[in-house]
Amino acid sequence: MSGDWKQRASEGITVFRASRLEALLQPLDFLLGEQRPDGLLTPQTVIAAHPGMRQWLSGALAKHRGGEGIVANIDILLPSTFLDRLAVEVLGQEATSPAAWRRPQLRWRLFELLATPPDPSLRERLAGPDGERRRFQLADRLARIHTQYMAYRPDWLAEWAKGRVAFREAGFHPALWQALSRQIHEPHRGERLAELARRLRGDDVRLAASDPLHVFGLSHLAPAELAVLRALAAHRPVVFYLPDPCREYWGGLVSDRARLRALAEAPFGAEAETVFLGQHHPLLAAWGRLGQHFMLQMQSLDAQIDLRHFRDERDHDEPPKNLLERLQESIRRLDPALLAEDPRPPEQRRGDASLRVHRCHSRLRELEALRDALLRARRDDPTIEPQDMVVMAPKIADYLPLLPAVFGAPGDPEAPLPYHLADVPVARARPLFKAFRQLLALPGSRTTAAELMDFVAQPDVARRLGLDEDGLALLENALAQARAAWGLDPATRAAQGVPDTPEHTLAWAMDRLLASHVHGEQAPEAVLQVGTDRIAPVPGIGNVGAVLGALDHLLQQLAQLRADATAPRKASAWAQRLEAVLEALFQPDPEDPSSREAMDELRGLLRRLASEPGEAGLDPEIGFPVVRQCLEEAMAAVPERQRFLAGGVTVCGMVPQRAIPFRVVAVLGLNEGEYPRRDSDAGLDPIGRPGLRRLGDRDVRSDDRYLFLETVMSARDRLHLSHVAFDAKDGSARNPAAPLAELMAALPRSDWQDPLQPEAEASPAWQVTHPLQPFDEACFGDDPALRSFSREFAAMVGGEADRPTLLTPALPPPPDGTSVIELDRLMRWARDPAKLVLADGLRARLDGLGERRLEVDEPLEARLDFLDRQAQQLCERALSDPGFSLDEPPPEHLRLAGVLPAGALGAKTWQKEQELAQRLVDVARGREDATELFTPTLAPQVQPAITRQVGRHTLLGELANVRGRDDWLFVFAGFAHKEKEDGLGFRDRLPLYLAWALCRLAPENLKRRVRVVALTTRPGAPGSWQRALADWDDAFLAADAGEQARMRTVLETKLAFLLDAATMPPSQPWPWFPRTSWALANDPDKAVDAWKRERSWAPSYAQLLGRGIDLDADDRWRSLLGEAAQLMWQAMQPWEQPA
Repeated sequence: MSGDWKQRASEGITVFRASRLEALLQPLDFLLGEQRPDGLLTPQTVIAAHPGMRQWLSGALAKHRGGEGIVANIDILLPSTFLDRLAVEVLGQEATSPAAWRRPQLRWRLFELLATPPDPSLRERLAGPDGERRRFQLADRLARIHTQYMAYRPDWLAEWAKGRVAFREAGFHPALWQALSRQIHEPHRGERLAELARRLRGDDVRLAASDPLHVFGLSHLAPAELAVLRALAAHRPVVFYLPDPCREYWGGLVSDRARLRALAEAPFGAEAETVFLGQHHPLLAAWGRLGQHFMLQMQSLDAQIDLRHFRDERDHDEPPKNLLERLQESIRRLDPALLAEDPRPPEQRRGDASLRVHRCHSRLRELEALRDALLRARRDDPTIEPQDMVVMAPKIADYLPLLPAVFGAPGDPEAPLPYHLADVPVARARPLFKAFRQLLALPGSRTTAAELMDFVAQPDVARRLGLDEDGLALLENALAQARAAWGLDPATRAAQGVPDTPEHTLAWAMDRLLASHVHGEQAPEAVLQVGTDRIAPVPGIGNVGAVLGALDHLLQQLAQLRADATAPRKASAWAQRLEAVLEALFQPDPEDPSSREAMDELRGLLRRLASEPGEAGLDPEIGFPVVRQCLEEAMAAVPERQRFLAGGVTVCGMVPQRAIPFRVVAVLGLNEGEYPRRDSDAGLDPIGRPGLRRLGDRDVRSDDRYLFLETVMSARDRLHLSHVAFDAKDGSARNPAAPLAELMAALPRSDWQDPLQPEAEASPAWQVTHPLQPFDEACFGDDPALRSFSREFAAMVGGEADRPTLLTPALPPPPDGTSVIELDRLMRWARDPAKLVLADGLRARLDGLGERRLEVDEPLEARLDFLDRQAQQLCERALSDPGFSLDEPPPEHLRLAGVLPAGALGAKTWQKEQELAQRLVDVARGREDATELFTPTLAPQVQPAITRQVGRHTLLGELANVRGRDDWLFVFAGFAHKEKEDGLGFRDRLPLYLAWALCRLAPENLKRRVRVVALTTRPGAPGSWQRALADWDDAFLAADAGEQARMRTVLETKLAFLLDAATMPPSQPWPWFPRTSWALANDPDKAVDAWKRERSWAPSYAQLLGRGIDLDADDRWRSLLGEAAQLMWQAMQPWEQPA
């Protein structure tokens, strides 16, 4: 510092300024040591702008003192806390701010007043079925506005209380405020502050403290509060330590002050801002309005001394070493020309990591790019520790679910970049709050089975219901098997405007499950008479008794809550009712203190539902929508308990007046529309309207812009800025937030060729465009701004990034040794080989990625799901029973079990199944080659047990689709949704062929004819494949013993080849995918489309097993899969010689 400020700091008001916040520690520490209170144990008082600033200040002071520096007996307070204490000291105990004027109580008074709004336009807006909830929303916003007016417009409130309307734009505010003033007969905070300032300006005040009051780090203070500190300076020194980004006087020349004060009161706008600051520096013009207002306010204090730190006022400034220093010095010196050019060569500019703007495709990619940047900072400068880094975002909550995937769990000291969270709402951090929000949403929702399971799966709910992981899985399976879809009961459906049918509601599913539990296992077509109801039990459900009690308790609680939600009740009654629901459905973890604390907090919030209006003497009758909104807002507002500086990287939100210095500062999510924030009260609050703005007024956009300026100036070594620059749907460009765009426009436009866009124009060296995927080759090239530190992704570079997990571009060798194969497993491999390899062989189950088993709608189309199709069963019954008519109405159990849609849609669905069945019957009766199968009736099933040795394989099990009569065996299947044999692929044919070959090779069938009969819906002779098998079978039976032995050997070799493929080890599976392989073997032009469809089947086993296979771009895979498919198809052609 310069001058004789040490001697004069004790007189009136003193102002110290510095563009580096830590530089203000020097005068603060000096004055704390030189001017102590009179009492030995009396603490010294420091006002800090924010709790985070308070925490940083105590640690920074101790570090500034060096060695064993200790900071003790210093009371660091927030401005409001200090002013409340001062008011009590000067005005007496009654000067504490009355509860009636606080926002939570004020909104309930406004809520009551708005029941009969004074303004006709309000009455119109608040009418309608949702009027009560909108009335509460309006009351809450008005309470926030009026609370702000207490500090910023006490003169307006005084006029309104007297019934005077000072300006036309006041609208309905005066009438409402006058009504409030008549109800509350105590002074509000603004009146208390005005009285406090008046008393302090008098001569009869005696204060206990005479040592300096230190005000540290403020960039804004309400005019009424600043007036109190100015008056206080007559009784004790008041010392301001101001972070001021510019060393030049940017408040305007003395002759310009009146004009600038007038402009400061103008509404925010580009034209006014250009006049206001544009003549000096474009970035200060864009971002500095809030700071300039405060500087103009500080001028009016007439400080005895106003000094700037010597580092800001050096006569011979050192040239900036990097881009970040160039930016900060440009602002500090009020010299935009310093930022306009960067004389360094392109390679040096690209290698400058001090300031970079990162353009990413998603929030996840932002975090991945951030991780690399932070690791690079630590590698380049080992003195940078994780606690020297801060990561901020305007919407930090959007990044919380993604953080563990990139950085690991918070607080892990073993992680490369340990971090801790701050500013994280408790509602997001605590599962109980999430579960309770879900509960509040259920009465107004459709209450789907999926929503119910999501709620039940919350730990505190599952614990109360006594459901562990197995119990949850059993309950979900039971609801799926019972075909629960949505609605608690028929009344719930009626409330949603649809017919009140019971099918597919949760109560209907509960009845089915209960009937199954009470009456035991029943046949699939069983229907039970229970009282006056006909109920179809759930077949094959097993023992569900363990979860039925929990389900019944839950449904009863939800049904009662839904009934309660239909009628209003007193706020106190709601509090009691919801606390009872809380106890009935939630149980905290007794071993987890945070879980118990969350339960206590939630109880407190429920009780506040009654106590807040109660403190205003009210107990309003409110509906459930108001209750829900009130509680959701209360949960979201529960203050976080995380310490701001708790070690490791600090991950937090962007908070005004807390831009403390860090060596590395990262700001994510600087997206257009998200930052600066929008003022939700702009339409209600007349402050921002032309002619009504005053010096010192705040608005969220100016706050956020100045916060961005403070953030830029708080970075000491590196500034990392990023935004989502590409649309997630089509990849089109997205704009950055306005402050970031303004910074980018001011930074030097240097030439750098982006390797991702070699044909595009050169981009600035400080701009980094990240690839869509973190394992892109560009992330491991020569560009120093893109270099990744991920070993996992590095291993995938060079064409290996898309390498399949197990498959290799060569046929695997046949396995060695003997094997035992269960027929069921063999048939599952024939239908879905990828799932068998991954789920059974490697235990890599993807059930969570599949389409959810729980439906959210009842059947809404005239078709049945694959497993519910009835046409083949109808066909078999018609062929087996000459007296059966396909014109019969559907069986009762199909309707009562929810298989068929309700009403006319169900009749139409049944008719379609009947028509398909009739077509199959007609085709069957016209198949002259299968007369013995269908005449006089369908041959009975024989289900031959198999214990067969084929090569090195032993097969065990039963064949389920074999029918026989006399000397005939038929492997029979109907395909009601396929018109002809050409539509059958490997999934359809291979199981039939395996069964046919095993029957043909069985010694007991030596004299019998074995046929494959695959019915499709188009009349005519059997297809060529079925005829080929029949011809081979006829030739086999006609051959002599020697020829039969040769033919058996050929068939056995073909079957052994297929069994070899089926028993390949999971680490080296046979490369085939039924749909794609069939196309490659029979119609290669359709292979690419077939592969796209096959990969898309949920739950994506084929996609995982075939990861990286590109039939268009890589001929190796087309050749490999084609060769494997041809070998299999040849093995299914008995006339072909074995491969």
